[in-house]
Amino acid sequence: MAVLAVLEEAPTTQLELGRRVHLDPSDVTATVDDLEARELAARTLDPTDRRRKVVTLTSTGRREISRLDRIARRLADALLEPVPERRRRQLHEDLLRVLRAHDERA
Repeated sequence: MAVLAVLEEAPTTQLELGRRVHLDPSDVTATVDDLEARELAARTLDPTDRRRKVVTLTSTGRREISRLDRIARRLADALLEPVPERRRRQLHEDLLRVLRAHDERA
């Protein structure tokens, strides 16, 4: 889901994709191979540098990330059901702050 979410933002090179989701290059290749086999993503040569491959989300991939997002939201709602809505928003902001701080140190 993380890989699909990055691709939903914009097509990206395999190298950048791996950096964004913290995957080893060989794992990115295997992951993109799997996504292509499932017709969720497509890989093409970068027209500005034919040594690089650009990965793009397909229309099937867009439907899949939408489906996965709905599932994730339902799970989060069920998990956080005891927490009042106001507190959920604060928790979300706090967790984003932690993630951003982590990414800045990486």
